[in-house]
Amino acid sequence: MFSNLIKIVNDSTVNEQKITFKYLEWGHTYMWCDSLHAKMSEKFKKEKVIYCPSHCLNLIKESRINVYTEEVNFSHIILFNGETKI
Repeated sequence: MFSNLIKIVNDSTVNEQKITFKYLEWGHTYMWCDSLHAKMSEKFKKEKVIYCPSHCLNLIKESRINVYTEEVNFSHIILFNGETKI
């Protein structure tokens, strides 16, 4: 999200002078993702050491049922010079 905000700020075609970023306060969110993140945190704390990205991905998958994960690599990253890698 912050990468996209940086892109917007640096885009010469955007005429906005101000970006307002609104978020919910801690403890006042009741979304499915909040409980997922809590379960992931519990998994990570119990594991103590994460050896590689695939280990981390497996912990996320095991944290809750019906969790879809996709590994992001360099080919998925948008370059900030206006080009994209496909």
